[in-house]
Amino acid sequence: MKIRRVAIALAGVLLLSGDGIAADVIADRYTEDQLAPVSAYVATSEEEEVSLALSAAPAHISESSTVLVMTKEGYATAREGSNGFVCLVERSWAGSVDYIGAFWDPRIRAPICYNQHAAKFVLPLYILRTELALAGKKRAQIAAAIDAAVSSGKMKAPTGTAMSYMMSARQHLHPDIGRWLPHLMIWMPYTEQDDWGANVLAGVDPVVFRNPGGPFAMVVIPYGEARFIEP
Repeated sequence: MKIRRVAIALAGVLLLSGDGIAADVIADRYTEDQLAPVSAYVATSEEEEVSLALSAAPAHISESSTVLVMTKEGYATAREGSNGFVCLVERSWAGSVDYIGAFWDPRIRAPICYNQHAAKFVLPLYILRTELALAGKKRAQIAAAIDAAVSSGKMKAPTGTAMSYMMSARQHLHPDIGRWLPHLMIWMPYTEQDDWGANVLAGVDPVVFRNPGGPFAMVVIPYGEARFIEP
């Protein structure tokens, strides 16, 4: 799968020490409904970004994956892979638009590695989110554009087994929780919470984390902390 230079959005995240983010663009909670200076979202080096992206999945997968890195213009291909997986580090705007304290937080990093079906059907939504974010759109505008893309059929529900790994020990997903458990995410269109036993995210059981009952319903399956992968 050939990935050209693209702008991509995300779904999870990580806090780097000494990552070059200026102190004056960071508060304990980044609550303004606007993009911080774009440079705040870019890692200090491509090598650092690649290493973090590869920590999202087991080595036998990530070592042959395509790797994308965040630049001031969006995402660029740092390496072409051979196994259909695409690894990258997502930024804050992949999260829910309701997360006012996190949606623009430049500290958020979400190393993630998509399989070929998720790269085909899920990444386009993230591409659109990043394009809108970098264009200076507000949360409500981004949400409306995503809803329109899905309802119009421009963005189609995944087919096949669409999944991703998020196993990095340096994930930072939200200001209130920081690092969560290593986990898998599986997109299962139209699945409901009750299909999985109505579990809660605070536990270690599978839970429908996003879009329950919708075309991009996503199930999170946690691992134990022993499965964390260090960059």
